[in-house]
Amino acid sequence: MLVSPLMGPVMSLAFGTIIADKKLQRIGIKSLSLGIFLSIIFGFIFGLLLITTIPSSDSDWPTNEMKERSLWMGVLWALPSGTAVAIALLQGSNGPLIGVAISASLLPPVVNCIKEVAAPYTSTTKLRRFWEHDIQLVRNSNITDINLSNSR
Repeated sequence: MLVSPLMGPVMSLAFGTIIADKKLQRIGIKSLSLGIFLSIIFGFIFGLLLITTIPSSDSDWPTNEMKERSLWMGVLWALPSGTAVAIALLQGSNGPLIGVAISASLLPPVVNCIKEVAAPYTSTTKLRRFWEHDIQLVRNSNITDINLSNSR
């Protein structure tokens, strides 16, 4: 069964909101923030690994599914789905849990969103320019500054 690792924190936040338990809300927010942060870090690392292993001539990455899941619409679809899981569990109905849990997956939008930043050849022209030109410019400037300070 596919269950989102962030479903627990989303349910904690939803339960805390429904029963007005501030401590449960804080636990949900902290857990959700940590989960999203870890997803962003691992997505960034995965994007950096892919840039070194996939030639830039391959145009099938990211796939259309990955692009669609990283849009705001994907996140806006996942959040109410996660809330629906919490409501279904509060009502004692486990039937819709599996279907909603699959659509409540918040990880693909978060990870795919940050992979767009980490893999410059798949991102926008301005972001690609930043990675290819501006970062190189800063590196060269720093190298020049280091060489000048060492020669004094």
